[in-house]
Parts: sequence; C-alpha cells; structure tokens
Amino acid sequence: MNTVKRTLAILLAVCMVFALAIPAYAADDHTHEYTKTVLKAPTCTANGVAKFVCACGDLYYASIPAAHAEPGEDAEIVEPTCAKDGSLTYVCSGCGETISSVLPATGKHNYQETVYDATCTDPQRVGSFCSVCGKANPDSPPQVLAPALGHDFTVEKEVASMIASGSRLFSLPLTYGTIQ
Repeated sequence: MNTVKRTLAILLAVCMVFALAIPAYAADDHTHEYTKTVLKAPTCTANGVAKFVCACGDLYYASIPAAHAEPGEDAEIVEPTCAKDGSLTYVCSGCGETISSVLPATGKHNYQETVYDATCTDPQRVGSFCSVCGKANPDSPPQVLAPALGHDFTVEKEVASMIASGSRLFSLPLTYGTIQ
C-alpha cells in the first residue's frame, strides 16, 4: 500500500510541475514565426501542401491552390492603354490549356499640347490632350479659337451638266481634319 501511495504522490508531483510550467510558457510574449516547407508543389489541376513550423514546436498544414504555369517568352501581350484594356494569352506548359487574362486599362493619360484644326463639325481648338485617346486634360480645359466650318454642299458646273443629261453624279468637296 505504501508503494501505491508513494507512486501516486510522485505522479501527482510530476503533474503539478507540468501544470505550473505550461501556464508560465503560455504567459510568455511569444510571437509565432513560422518556416514554410512545401511538401507537395501545386500543379495545374491539383492543390499542393505546405507545412508551417514555429521554433516553439507549433505547426500547421495549409493547401496551396492549383495554378497554371507562368507565361513564357511565347506569351502574346497586348499592352493596356489609358482607355482600353489589354490582354495576356499563353499556353500553360503543364497542361497545354490556352490561358487568357485581361490587363485592365491604366487610366493614366499622356497629355500633350495639341492644336486641332476646325472641321465641318468641330471647332478649332488648342489645349492639353491625351496623345492616345484624345481626352482633354480636366486640369487645363482646351480653348476654342474658331467655330466649326459647317458643311458646304456645292455642285460644280460639269456635274450640273451631267445631271441635266440624265446622269446621277453628285460631288461634295472634302474637308480634311482630325475629329477628336
């Protein structure tokens, strides 16, 4: 019976030591700093697995999402502009699937001082306009220098005689200019 009591007393003492030690360690201002180890790399169609281990012994596992291979030199890239989206298209080296993604428009304009001549519908104007999309700089509104030219519907004498003879030919003078 003494042996049983002695064994129980020793076991109780050991439990008390561990019980006192665990809260002392838990009260420590320990911040976990995990080291990542990839146990299984992801592929195009299957998730991978990573193991994270802290120096204190804490550890956990996490899934690494499946992902297609990165684009190589054969990728087709249409660069985005200030107003239009671009695109990236390539063939995944892992599974052979064609991958396409949108590269969003940048929204960044390249403003330059520009003079636009008057046309039949637009006035002559000068100002800071984007060289890519033609948008006027909102911080520096353009100045109108002359009104639009309007349309000039004239029929030349030769054409008038052709019409008189039954021919249906009309002539409109061309006005050259850039409409923005």
